[in-house]
Amino acid sequence: MTHGEDWLLDRVAFDAMPATIYCRVHPETLPDGRVVDPLAPNPFSSARLAIRQALATGAPALGMFYAATTSAGALFEALLRNASIYPGRQVYLPRNKLKGQRLSLVELRRPLDIIPLGLPDRRIVVADENSWREARWREVINTPNHFETHHAALTVYEQVREAGYQHQGLSWPSIQAPHALVYLLYDPPFQRADWSVIKTIQLDTPEGEAFIADALAKAGYAWLADPAGGTYVPDPSAI
Repeated sequence: MTHGEDWLLDRVAFDAMPATIYCRVHPETLPDGRVVDPLAPNPFSSARLAIRQALATGAPALGMFYAATTSAGALFEALLRNASIYPGRQVYLPRNKLKGQRLSLVELRRPLDIIPLGLPDRRIVVADENSWREARWREVINTPNHFETHHAALTVYEQVREAGYQHQGLSWPSIQAPHALVYLLYDPPFQRADWSVIKTIQLDTPEGEAFIADALAKAGYAWLADPAGGTYVPDPSAI
């Protein structure tokens, strides 16, 4: 168990995750062929701030439920993480990368208490902007190496539990799309009954590509789809 002098929060306090619509990108099926439930936490995630036994010694067995405040945020955090960006804010990803991928719009029915890690709301839990805790959180929410975040996630989990609360989850600005917030909820105490699925969109279809184009346009980007699924070379006259 981590002791108080090593806690990553100055105080345990919460911000509200609003009851509204969120976006999730996920595969249609698991490797064993089972259809993915858009409202099912993933017990095998190793993404940013995930908590599970395989990632950190002493971690509980939790599921992870990631959601973003915008469709573009969900797309950039998942499918477009390594997409090519050309002049003119043109985003390119080969069509074959969309195979089997879905974007689900899901609605949260009641506000949830979460730990905010993005500024300025991080001041709720880390008061001193010059402290080692503040420096550590800047690293945790910005590093591309998710392995470096798992011990921090466990430390916060232990601190929240020791303070007598359930640890429902965390929020931070999307690293790929700073206009969006990412929320990570843990299971337990995740409650499926708090959520409903509005729509699931099959991204490897004309409808899906139109949805991607619209979502990126709202974020100020243009979607370049490649009919051949190969390497795209942009037309100089278009950039």
